[in-house]
Amino acid sequence: MAASTANDKFSHLSPTTVYALQSAADANGNGNALDVGGTPYVGVQVVGDAFNGTVNFEGSIDGDNWVSVQALNVATGAVVTTTTADGVFNIPTGVLSKVRARISGYVAGTVTVTARAAVHGSRDIASVGGGTVDTELGAAIAAADNMANPTAPQVLAHEMVWDGATWDRQTQPLTDAQLRAADVPVTASQATHDGLNANANLQVADADVSNTNPVPTKGTTVATLNTQKTVTVDTTANGIEILAANADRKGFIITNNGATDCYLGDTTLTSGAAPAANGGIICKAGGGAVSGSQMDGYTGAIHGITEAGSTVVGVWEW
Repeated sequence: MAASTANDKFSHLSPTTVYALQSAADANGNGNALDVGGTPYVGVQVVGDAFNGTVNFEGSIDGDNWVSVQALNVATGAVVTTTTADGVFNIPTGVLSKVRARISGYVAGTVTVTARAAVHGSRDIASVGGGTVDTELGAAIAAADNMANPTAPQVLAHEMVWDGATWDRQTQPLTDAQLRAADVPVTASQATHDGLNANANLQVADADVSNTNPVPTKGTTVATLNTQKTVTVDTTANGIEILAANADRKGFIITNNGATDCYLGDTTLTSGAAPAANGGIICKAGGGAVSGSQMDGYTGAIHGITEAGSTVVGVWEW
């Protein structure tokens, strides 16, 4: 069998023609580069015969410099840049002039890779380069555990409610019934409070509404940004204080700008074992965020801790 060779032999793609990127290749090599200029999608099929190696999906604009490109496995829905197994893949090629299926890590067998132009993709890759796909919140690990982590790792932040002792993740916007079930105090007339929220979509504070004054009034002070800082969080026992207790707090946002997951909570956090077991709320690395703007009544101190290493979090409080 012939080894893989480099050959920019294709142009003017026809959607009814099947092109060979690799033909029974039995060695490492670039194979044939497919000219895809003006073609929005290319379908690629990989068929091996006792093949032991890696097929790399790559693209180029100038035809000389190549980078990995994402391909959607139409059978599994997985977004990949390489494959070691047979399959059919959809590659969005809108900005590319050429694509190829380079072989690396060859050990044994042969592989044939064919391609065909497509006017429409079988399923778009939501974010080419970022790999973003489904972002639905997964089911809780255990219904009785209100600290169970979502099963979808793409979800980095979501609404939560403070019940006076723990944080409870929510998969939908909080309703008045949920707030009451979580024992969030509502001192004004409940009917008036609920009616204003339901009918006018107003954000009504308890102190603004009473039985004798059912129309919310604006106070003389306007919320301002009281704190804007960064804090380094590490494995220090009981956590590093990120925000001190503040009776005037209206809300906060904490974002994890580092490369290490951290956990938020009070001074019951401990290093070593997973802090989540002690009530810690995970704030994922690389931009994960926890927002407290909708957590009525929580004004206590907030500490952070990591299981290993350290990370830097950005903090806003108002």
